[in-house]
Amino acid sequence: RLAQGAGGGELAALATARGAAPLRVAEGDELRSGELRLSVLWPPRELLGAAAEDPNRLSVVLVAEWRHFSILLSGDAEAGEVPIDPGPVDVLKVAHHGSADDGLGPLLERTVPKLAVISVGENSYGHPAPEALAALRSEGVAVARTDESGEIAIQAEAAGWRLAG
Repeated sequence: RLAQGAGGGELAALATARGAAPLRVAEGDELRSGELRLSVLWPPRELLGAAAEDPNRLSVVLVAEWRHFSILLSGDAEAGEVPIDPGPVDVLKVAHHGSADDGLGPLLERTVPKLAVISVGENSYGHPAPEALAALRSEGVAVARTDESGEIAIQAEAAGWRLAG
């Protein structure tokens, strides 16, 4: 178990200590484990190892699919900066703690999620941004926020999925 707020370096060290080998992924890669499929949508291979003015733009974006359930895991890569089109998904993990994102509305139109999850705690940035919440409301997407609900769990079964708890 990793302490809350641990950085990527600490996570990598813990994973290596437990025998995990690092894996560099890029757009088009796919990882499978049993019925779980992870499809990498971003970043493109040519950006791997590149220095970025905004490191959030290099955040890995995945679609996780298990049976009939799918979730778009956007990391910190805001839709206005990262051109992806995964098609419809059940759940969207909103990028960058729900910051203002000009691309969120169009992304919602393309992905038509039923639920948006915002991972956010107390912060001085104003996350989630009112603009992000308004975009989700205008598309009729239900929202679950960690600052309001704590840990968020989604139970996916063969027959469907639901917000657990």
